[in-house]
Amino acid sequence: MTDNQRSSLSQHAEFNRLFAIVSPYITDKRLMITIRNDYVIYHEALKNTFSDPSNIERMTSRRYSWETRLLAMTIYRNIYIGDAEKIPSGDSLLNDIYDIYVAILNRISAHTTMQDLLADTQEYGNNVDRKFVGFPNDNIIHKTLRCGLSTDLIANKEFPAIIDYLCEHVFQDPVRQNLIRILLSQGYIDEDFMLFTISLPENATINQVLFEMHCIKGRNPNYNYPLSDEDIRTLIERHPLEITQPYSFNIYILIFLLNHSDEYL
Repeated sequence: MTDNQRSSLSQHAEFNRLFAIVSPYITDKRLMITIRNDYVIYHEALKNTFSDPSNIERMTSRRYSWETRLLAMTIYRNIYIGDAEKIPSGDSLLNDIYDIYVAILNRISAHTTMQDLLADTQEYGNNVDRKFVGFPNDNIIHKTLRCGLSTDLIANKEFPAIIDYLCEHVFQDPVRQNLIRILLSQGYIDEDFMLFTISLPENATINQVLFEMHCIKGRNPNYNYPLSDEDIRTLIERHPLEITQPYSFNIYILIFLLNHSDEYL
């Protein structure tokens, strides 16, 4: 059996597992056809970017192939049309879950003990970002850390487990909550979800695109988001003013600027 045949069989098995999960939620034949057509269009648009050598490692390090995760996002986009339309602007519930997740990780990176983290997060919760005010509990980040997630789980930065808990606070409809929770907690939809909703710029790396979308355009800092020197040079060229703002603060950018102070400082 060739490598291509093995890959095809593995992809087929992933698709089968995903369809077994979502089939109770797809009861309309027209919806099935729409999902199929939507998937084909996005697959053609994204395949060149995801096969680029600079992006292969990121794509193959995930739990599922990019094709499987694209299918999961296509299903989500066609079942929850209204919410999916808000993803590019950063106002969807998926964006909210991701923003909370990153806020937790940013605060973890600034503390050495769980006690310090909880104390600081309680104060932070009193001035919670306006984006989270509509949640069932305004102090959602503090409540998540204090009540629902173990120290080990938080320290390990497990995206599926953290968002599995957060789903209880975001999605109120039980049917919707169950489907989204499964797709998120099992890794079918992950941190890369925005990649499957846009047309990627030619020759852009995935890390660069996601940093632009989440941090620069979304105004949500991610201090530890990995960026290569080439990513940073491109970001500085494309966003010379925004890169100096607090929402763009990133340890990789800081190190790069210190190492190239004669160029940029």
